[in-house]
Amino acid sequence: MSTFITKHCLWLCLLCVALTSVAAKAQQYGLYAMGSIGHIGGVDIASNPNGTTSTGSLTAGGGTFGLYDNFARVGPLNFGGDVRYETQSSGSGHLHEGLVGVRLALRSPILQPYAQAEIGGGGTNYGFNTGSFASQFQFGADYTLVPHISLRGEYGIGRLSAVFHSNAQTVQQFGLGLVVRLP
Repeated sequence: MSTFITKHCLWLCLLCVALTSVAAKAQQYGLYAMGSIGHIGGVDIASNPNGTTSTGSLTAGGGTFGLYDNFARVGPLNFGGDVRYETQSSGSGHLHEGLVGVRLALRSPILQPYAQAEIGGGGTNYGFNTGSFASQFQFGADYTLVPHISLRGEYGIGRLSAVFHSNAQTVQQFGLGLVVRLP
């Protein structure tokens, strides 16, 4: 990932954290860590003599780490923001993304389903297009184990593309881990 993209993603993450820190008093922060598997499809991996390109895919394992803030409540819904870093590696290559975005969660005592939409920067060393821009949607649920600790399952789908290039790879991720909710 270029230094320009990295610096701008960092500033965007810091701005989101600052904005959510001064929001309404019904806040609920959550820190999470998940084991995750990422899959990139449609990756240009080789140029053929006839001018066409061969495509392949990469599946890798690693982790997802982040922070969310539910800063607004309307009825049973929580609105908030999410900041995360994802990294997966295999013998064939690696994938990493830094994302920031918005989230919507259903507030309930045991199971809290949620959806998120995020953008940021990312990259891979697999294929020709090593990436710069990432966008992703996540869908998941937190299952309360004990007060303030939940088990999280999540599926994410998105795209990784060069900023000034039309080719983009589809990124899918599956994660399972723990959430610690802070009052």
